[in-house]
Amino acid sequence: MIPACFRLVLIGLIFLGCIQPSAKAEPKSKAQEAPALLTREFKVPLDFLVSTVGEKDKQNPFERKTAKEVLEAWGLPFPAGASASLNLANGLLIVRNTQENMELVSALLNEATQKAPRSITFQVMVLEGPGKVIREANAAAASKSSAVKELQALLSQAEQARSGIKVIGDTWLEAHSGTRSVTETAREHIYSSQVRLDDKSRSSLELEMRQIGLRLELEPILGADSRLIDLTTRLEFFPAQPNPRQLHLSDPMSGNAVEFPVSDAVNVNFTTAFLMMGGDTKILGIARPAGKMNAAGEDVLWIAFLTGHVAPVPVVNMSPLSPEPSPQATSTKPSKQLIPITCGVGMFDLTRPLTSIFTLHTVQAPAPFIRALAAKAASTSDHAAVWKEIETAAARGEAAFIDSHLLESQSGVKAEISASREWSYPASFKTDTRGRPEITFEMRPAGSRLSLEPVIRHDALSIGVTLDYELHTAPPHSHREVFLDPGSRQKFEMPLVDFHTAHVQTCLTLAHGGTRLLTFWQPASHDGADVLWATFLHGEVLRQTAPEKTTPATEIKSTAPPDENEWISQVFSVPSDIASGSKTAPQLLEEAGIPLPRGAKAYFNSAANKLIVRTQRKHMDLVEAFVDPNPPPYPQTVVFTTHVIQAPGPVIRRAMGQIAGHCDHRPEMNQLLASAEIKHLATSRIETKRGVNATSEEVIEHIALAALESDEKGGLTIKRDMRKVGFLMSLEPMVLTDGSTIAATLAPEFHTADPQENLEQITDTQGRKLEFPLTHYHAAKISTSIMMPSGTARLIGVWKPTGKPEFEASDILQAAFITADYLR
Repeated sequence: MIPACFRLVLIGLIFLGCIQPSAKAEPKSKAQEAPALLTREFKVPLDFLVSTVGEKDKQNPFERKTAKEVLEAWGLPFPAGASASLNLANGLLIVRNTQENMELVSALLNEATQKAPRSITFQVMVLEGPGKVIREANAAAASKSSAVKELQALLSQAEQARSGIKVIGDTWLEAHSGTRSVTETAREHIYSSQVRLDDKSRSSLELEMRQIGLRLELEPILGADSRLIDLTTRLEFFPAQPNPRQLHLSDPMSGNAVEFPVSDAVNVNFTTAFLMMGGDTKILGIARPAGKMNAAGEDVLWIAFLTGHVAPVPVVNMSPLSPEPSPQATSTKPSKQLIPITCGVGMFDLTRPLTSIFTLHTVQAPAPFIRALAAKAASTSDHAAVWKEIETAAARGEAAFIDSHLLESQSGVKAEISASREWSYPASFKTDTRGRPEITFEMRPAGSRLSLEPVIRHDALSIGVTLDYELHTAPPHSHREVFLDPGSRQKFEMPLVDFHTAHVQTCLTLAHGGTRLLTFWQPASHDGADVLWATFLHGEVLRQTAPEKTTPATEIKSTAPPDENEWISQVFSVPSDIASGSKTAPQLLEEAGIPLPRGAKAYFNSAANKLIVRTQRKHMDLVEAFVDPNPPPYPQTVVFTTHVIQAPGPVIRRAMGQIAGHCDHRPEMNQLLASAEIKHLATSRIETKRGVNATSEEVIEHIALAALESDEKGGLTIKRDMRKVGFLMSLEPMVLTDGSTIAATLAPEFHTADPQENLEQITDTQGRKLEFPLTHYHAAKISTSIMMPSGTARLIGVWKPTGKPEFEASDILQAAFITADYLR
């Protein structure tokens, strides 16, 4: 379906004659059937990049439609030979189509850029109360478009001690028009889903996971007036923990008794779609408690409300693209003016490389306090003032920090940071033909994980973010289930593990320098406690400011003048957005004034980001000056030094605030390294050439049990795995064409504590007790791609460590800094 605003553009273009309405076509010649195709580049707006999740790909918001599919959905025709592609790294949309259709593309994109991005927030509250009161509230709201007064009336009654009304579930979620978003807090309940019996009545188990808690899934579509919301939503709510019981039956083959555990769970599920205006409150549904939750048959009901708000993303006066005085040109060499490129919509400026940096904090506070702050946040475009109240409450001891992260990434590149206990547990159990047990194990990270993919808007004043954040609200909970095996007539036990998680998956638009309340939950492990966990996200566009260049003290000169007409070949490293761009290598060189004589060749290897040129030496000198106007006197290498430190949470968070707005974090790094409050944990140094993946490892190779399996000859195989524990660093640098900025892909892994071995026990079908060690690892991992000027330092990650009692009892954080320097 074409958006309403774009339908108006289409009608206008038809009226002006840019597009002819369909009519009965007369026979055309072959020349008429093949219209001339043009190729143009456009700098696409944010909505094009983050609002195009396909119907078949909604389970994974990182998967998007192709550029052609998006334009076709907007109504753009694609005749034979036409195409469209999108480079997420630089936001360039390359379209090949007819002149008439190019005008339509330009009009559609210009319309999109004129609309300020909007944030859409939703809050869901589930209340329990006397049936009479709930029915009266429902009747009062039956003929209204908004039930906001009824919700406020029930909340006022809930403050009265004997009203019988209470909030039993609530959550908040920031979303983006046209994308699917999810927030949930749950106990991941592991249970035996199937018990299989072989021809000798021997038992084997299959395990599954069921999420018990509150899950809100929604997909809003904002109307052309930026007020009307077309919402599809699903709320699933488990108000109580599962009720376990034993199921008894007889084995049809042996006639012996079979016994295994099952769990009954009370589930409320509302799935619906409706229209609402920003600021409205809707009643999602009403349900009656079932099972043991209402064994006395009382007249009690649950009612779920949803409130939605729309607010423009603010534009702040702190653009990283503010003009700077440029030095006067002093060289007659070909200018490197493939930058900036005017792309129809906006400006693409490679002279100022940009990345985005994010800080995320999750805090715990009393539920009434968080709800009051959420009410303030709903009516504001930026939540910095709300976050300030959180910080003040934390300073008074009325709120506590639960989790903190810092993560930087290039536009269009997915990045991830995690800090977790890698929990091993038995995943399956079966017996072989001789009655011997076979056990396999799985690993589940239990801690914190933040994954995001930013796209910097064309004006560099806002960022589109696709985000996936998971936080475990309590340590894993082990429990044992008992089974009766009909073959041996023996009872056996299987240890199972439940995990307590909070999870949000969404897209949003964040102003440069802006702060947003992302979500809040009632943690699944805190049943009965009137507290909420709230997560805030802050983002900035970071401009990579190059330091002043210095002229090398010496130059390497040739002793004999080479033949300028000699034919030579040379390979140059170029940025990925140039190697994968729409222009061919000959086009790029010719636009720079570099001739390619007959027999010369030039082409890109986009997979390796290389420019390969064969030409005469006199022309090759021009190519060298164009690609790298300041070549080093000898082959260039890059040195990286990484420091991992630990400090009290307030110290690290203060440094996170101090780095805002600048790309060199060396002052903050040096201050921390010199402080008596920090503990230095690890240092790594890597020197490598551009374009080469390099690694550094300081590890212990730890051996752990992986599985117990029987073989065909009747033997038992004990499988083991080796895991490297310590500090591992992997990186690959690339130097941008400005000669001073380094783009680096980073993948550090740091183990925050020694491996822990827990002795687990299983009672098999023969009544034998089997003991085996399970190893749990504690690792912090980062995977990202950043840019930084040579000679600078960067804070690349912050996390809350796991694995030691003091980490759980105190506000302690760990951080990683990296420095990058050219060697000339």
